[in-house]
Amino acid sequence: MNKGIIRFLVIFQTILLAAHFFVYETWRYFWSPGEMFGLATAKLVVFLLAVSFLAASLLSFRYWNELNARFLPSVGDLAGRV
Repeated sequence: MNKGIIRFLVIFQTILLAAHFFVYETWRYFWSPGEMFGLATAKLVVFLLAVSFLAASLLSFRYWNELNARFLPSVGDLAGRV
């Protein structure tokens, strides 16, 4: 890959992780701090959403098949709902 593309992807993923971190912290603030299982699950879901969006975008750029045709819109929908 080109150095410029890699730099863009790193910056884009950093912005996504930061945005999802702020969403997670907002959830954590409004939920009761005693629910450790719920917070750990939310933390994992937020991280997976942030990483899966970039992965789905890169896969759909490189390959286009039925799996990617369904995976990218669903990840985008989930990321939009957050």
